[in-house]
Amino acid sequence: GAEGDFGVLSGHAPFISEVRPGVIDVYQTDKVDERIFVAGGFAEVNERGCTVLSVEAYPLEDLDRDDVQERLKAAEEDLADADDDQERGAAESEIALCNAMLEAIA
Repeated sequence: GAEGDFGVLSGHAPFISEVRPGVIDVYQTDKVDERIFVAGGFAEVNERGCTVLSVEAYPLEDLDRDDVQERLKAAEEDLADADDDQERGAAESEIALCNAMLEAIA
């Protein structure tokens, strides 16, 4: 979550949380079955499980370091060429997302 990590078990009390960019581990029993990188979003937890809404989500093994570094370079160029606060904000958000992806890959 945005305020820190949390886990969800069957029968969990309901809540909604903002989700920061990073990796979600999906467990089967006590083993990680799947790792998914999400670009932030929201998580809804209820007694049946957890639903995450994110604009971007990728199986961690599908992230390619070279592709992410190219995306980061393009975002840095966009930031350098930005003409207004909106363009700067979008480029800064993309840079932060790319850095989170690179951290997840490491």
